[in-house]
Amino acid sequence: MELTPNVINLHLIGEKEFSPFLLYLGMENKIDIIKEIINQHHKFVITTHVNPDGDAIGCELALFYSLHQLEKNVVIINHNVTPDNYRWLDAGDRILHFIPELHRDYILDADVLFILDANQPDRLEV
Repeated sequence: MELTPNVINLHLIGEKEFSPFLLYLGMENKIDIIKEIINQHHKFVITTHVNPDGDAIGCELALFYSLHQLEKNVVIINHNVTPDNYRWLDAGDRILHFIPELHRDYILDADVLFILDANQPDRLEV
C-alpha cells in the first residue's frame, strides 16, 4: 500500500501495553475509525511534542473540550510547562506538566493516548 501524508498513527492502550496502529485509509474512513475509538473508550490522555507551540496547545484543548463534552474522562499531560506566551490559551488550567510520580498512573490507566501535532518522532520526549 502506498504511503501518503494522510496517515494517522493511533496508539491504543490495551492490557497496559501500547499497540501502534497505522491507518492508511481515505479520510472518511479515518474519521469513522476515530469516532468509533472515542465511542468505545472512556479514559483518554492527550499530549503533544516537546516545547509546545500555539497550534499544539490549541489542538490539545480542542480535543480535550470535545471529549469532555462527550462525558469522557480526559487529561492533557505535556512534557514541558506551557510557555508563558501561550498560558492565555489554557485559561482553565487544563494542561498538566508531566511529573512521573503524579501522572504516570493517568497514562497507564488510559484507554487511548492521543499524541497531537508531532510530525517528527524526535519531537517527542520519551
